[in-house]
Amino acid sequence: MNIKKIYEAIQVALFEAKDIDDFVYIKHLGGSTGSDLYRDRSGRKWVVKGGANVKQLYNEYMANKIYGKFGIHVPESFIGILNGRNVFVMEYLDDSIPLGEIENINGEIRNKVARGFILDVLLANWDVVGTNSDLDNIRVKDGIPYRVDVGGTLTTRAMGGNKIYDGQPSEHKTLMDPSINRNTAKIFSILDKNDIAEQVRDLIKDFVLEGEVNWFQFKKELSSIIFDEDVSISDNDKESILNALVKRATYLYGLFN
Repeated sequence: MNIKKIYEAIQVALFEAKDIDDFVYIKHLGGSTGSDLYRDRSGRKWVVKGGANVKQLYNEYMANKIYGKFGIHVPESFIGILNGRNVFVMEYLDDSIPLGEIENINGEIRNKVARGFILDVLLANWDVVGTNSDLDNIRVKDGIPYRVDVGGTLTTRAMGGNKIYDGQPSEHKTLMDPSINRNTAKIFSILDKNDIAEQVRDLIKDFVLEGEVNWFQFKKELSSIIFDEDVSISDNDKESILNALVKRATYLYGLFN
């Protein structure tokens, strides 16, 4: 058994993930690192992703939890075990359509997507809308846009490679720049500095006391997500991600307020 498989086996044993061996395979969905469609006993459909590596698997899970914590729509997700290895399991949104197929993409749907901009910056979600013309990393169901593929957030790229994730975000510029990311610029160009400042204030609103941001409490709240027992990466990696998140939030608050 090689080192990678040994490490993955250790991760399986670290917490009691949900066994999904009784899920029924439906079809392959594709994607940067591969994903498959399954159905559980109740008939509910799930997307199952092994990720390029264990690190990416948990990055995507953590990012989903953080998006949800701050009110940005993502599908329900959890870490499962399939054929003895950990997998990322995410609700499949039946009857949803890619963002790029919305007839009036410049209307309310675009505004709803843009409201998550500061979380995309915070999490370094470079591929938030996807690289294809159909913008299929965001899918719309019942008028609600969901970020359905966040495997390229935090310390990993969409294909699973490493990227620098530190306390100095640049995504507030790059996600707006059509020469760097045409698809994200198409969506986020409606935002001005005041809009972004409002999003930053909304991000930290629950941690403001007498006009001052309680960054300790903010960090504690994120820590409860990142250090949850179902996030099985090393404590050093968790601490590094946590510190970067807080530094990025502090930097953005200083920049836009």
